[in-house]
Amino acid sequence: MSAQSLIDHLHSFPTRRSSDLFFNKAHVTEWLEQGYGLESDVSRNTAERLEMTLQNYTIEISDLTFPEAGEPDEIPAHVNILRKLKRVHFKNCRFECSQLALPGVRLWFENCTFSSDWLVTCSGYDDLYIARGDTLFEHCSFAGTVSLTDINAEDDALRQYDCLFFNCFAKALTVYRIGLKSHLWAVENLPQEGEPRLQELTLLSVDARSPINLSHQVIERVQITDSHIADLNFYGGKAGTLTLMNTECNGGFSLELSEIGNLLFSDSTFNRPVNLSRMKAGNLDIKRVD
Repeated sequence: MSAQSLIDHLHSFPTRRSSDLFFNKAHVTEWLEQGYGLESDVSRNTAERLEMTLQNYTIEISDLTFPEAGEPDEIPAHVNILRKLKRVHFKNCRFECSQLALPGVRLWFENCTFSSDWLVTCSGYDDLYIARGDTLFEHCSFAGTVSLTDINAEDDALRQYDCLFFNCFAKALTVYRIGLKSHLWAVENLPQEGEPRLQELTLLSVDARSPINLSHQVIERVQITDSHIADLNFYGGKAGTLTLMNTECNGGFSLELSEIGNLLFSDSTFNRPVNLSRMKAGNLDIKRVD
């Protein structure tokens, strides 16, 4: 995808947004490409008006492909353009790159495909726009590992979403050093028999203040280490391995009617009784558990 194709796509939206405020289309294009200053014909006043206008709109970008990044220190032209926006809704897009570093831009992804590993980067926090029920990734498919860490995503930026992943498919999801105040993973309907939506889930040094609901999910491996979790529900789920190490669970922990090949609890604390009713486990290893 070229920068020009993105600009052409953005120009398909301005029917009211630009014309009502008498923005010159050429100036909008130049501002998106070069900003304002000595190398641009766009005045500082026009740039500030454009920035203020964009605060009122969510820009939908659909049916575009975002390619792999070039040189490590090179910022792609389309990234520089996207950084000028305030709220972006990607729909039916394909991402061949491994991340979109857009600090200060609030993002949504719907029906998007990610062809390699994906790093969730910091999403902008918008005090002026809070919509209940928002989801960061909805009906998205990840071919590789999705990583969510405190280096790239801030608690305040994430808590504005009710759910981070809704009706998604992923090879693996790794969450590291994050305070989760939103639902991590949710599905609308029960999965088909034997259908894995998520193959591996790893939580490391996570403070999950919202319940983690994996009811009826089919997951090859679940590992939770050095974490605090409010509640975990794996009712009717299936897992090859479920490991809990040096972790405290403050609420309910249900494995009722689940089928687990290898279950390991080590150096962990449960503040409420663990529900193992009608659970089937091939191997059960419990060490130093309160």
